[in-house]
Amino acid sequence: MVVPNPILFLDCGLERLGKRSTTVIQPLRDLDTDRCYNLAMHFHTVMVRLKNGAPELSEDPTPVLPPALIRSEQLWRDRGRRQTWPKDHWAFVRAAIEPVLYAKIEPESEHYANGLLNPKGAIQARSIELSSVSFENGPLPTISGYAQFQLTFDRAFTDSGELYDWMDATDWMDWSLCFGFRLEDGSEWDVTYDHAGIDFELIVP
Repeated sequence: MVVPNPILFLDCGLERLGKRSTTVIQPLRDLDTDRCYNLAMHFHTVMVRLKNGAPELSEDPTPVLPPALIRSEQLWRDRGRRQTWPKDHWAFVRAAIEPVLYAKIEPESEHYANGLLNPKGAIQARSIELSSVSFENGPLPTISGYAQFQLTFDRAFTDSGELYDWMDATDWMDWSLCFGFRLEDGSEWDVTYDHAGIDFELIVP
């Protein structure tokens, strides 16, 4: 059985968090034979775009909504439910909503078996940016936005097409994406159940 040295893995990852694509040779040891191997680890920055994701409101979240988010809905209604915002209003809306957004990828076993090298468990987004918002469905808005992830593979991808080819041959990561609202009571409201599209883009240097 080949097991990565966790300390070396951590050091490699931390040194390269600011880079978009990096290759590292990771020493591995087979515990059965005590022989050493080298595994190439390729670090990639991946941008995930969500379009018009809407939460399923099974109950009223209003009691735990931050006041600034409630104010954002009122601004939207005052403007006649328009899709565009004045610059100052949009800055307020982003400041109200982005802090309560979360995004994570929860990989399947097929991803790990076919070359994903991130540690087991949810991969949290490094950054999230809101790009549009509409309160037409209630107090938790329909949103579009971007989430940036650091993913590690046993192979290098040169463009988004190669990443999509890998997902096509392995398993689609859009099914593993959770994107939505995390409120102060700890509840999570995922908006990926009803959306107009999820796209993955490999950010190349």
